[in-house]
Amino acid sequence: MHRTVDGLPVVLGGDAVAMTLAEHWHGAARPYRNALCLVVSTGVGAGLVLAGPAPSAHAAAS
Repeated sequence: MHRTVDGLPVVLGGDAVAMTLAEHWHGAARPYRNALCLVVSTGVGAGLVLAGPAPSAHAAAS
């Protein structure tokens, strides 16, 4: 879902995708082209980045 808050773009997505993108952009997965993050909570979710960063959060969340 796309929204704008105070003129800034906001994209809502799942927690596993958000975690994967955050780790790939700023965290432990930053030096790697591929990243996989798993979330085990009340359900199971995963986020995957292959061959470099996603062009945008929306593309990754689609």
